[in-house]
Amino acid sequence: MSLSSSTILAHPDLVNAEAVLGLGSFFEGRHGETSDVDLIAIMPTQNVVKKILPYHAHSLDVTICSLPYFIFTFAKSEGAAHWRESLHEAVILKDDTGSLEQCLEWIKTQWQEQRFWTTDAHICATKARLMNLERKLANTAVEEQLQMLHYMSEWTQCAYQLMCLKQKVLPAYNPRLITQHLNREFPELAQKINTLAEASHSEKQVLIAATTQEVLAESFPRINAEGIVFRKPISNMRLKGLVPDELANLI
Repeated sequence: MSLSSSTILAHPDLVNAEAVLGLGSFFEGRHGETSDVDLIAIMPTQNVVKKILPYHAHSLDVTICSLPYFIFTFAKSEGAAHWRESLHEAVILKDDTGSLEQCLEWIKTQWQEQRFWTTDAHICATKARLMNLERKLANTAVEEQLQMLHYMSEWTQCAYQLMCLKQKVLPAYNPRLITQHLNREFPELAQKINTLAEASHSEKQVLIAATTQEVLAESFPRINAEGIVFRKPISNMRLKGLVPDELANLI
């Protein structure tokens, strides 16, 4: 498997590097002539990235997001959608209790037993979860909404999955451009967010992160054309705002 154009994020302790790379080979050998394998490892966001896998580090294209887990995809081929959906399910099912090895083993089992979900069905399920969370927030008094940020975490993760499935890429977020888009296209929603979060800058960040990603999921192609979703070489990555400074500063 060639890694010259691969995307890789390492688990902090690096003990799973071989397993991650081996899983890529596992799928590559079972999906025709897949030649461009794109790997990003699952890892808990709270574990600060200390090292990047030392394979072709000069050409790695690294994507980071402000979610409970980093999520990885295997290939840029048409068949990658099935693997990607399985990966998202693995992240949801394993949550905080599953190790990376368990996630990888679960994915291999799903592949072998041909238990996959169609992209359309998965998008519909994700949209349903988003709508349900939106209703929960809408039926809650304004003064209580800032106490419901645990819902926002789930909302953000749903929207992120939806974007990945629709575009077959992992987006990185540019806070400034996202905010500009929100203010321009959804001024009433932007005003509501600002009003709710006046008391705390950090709470405002969380609300903007959750709400704008739901908005992005519904208007992804236009936003993609404007450059809000992007992939850059590691040497050019600048992540501020939606990612903790201590994490962004390591890149």
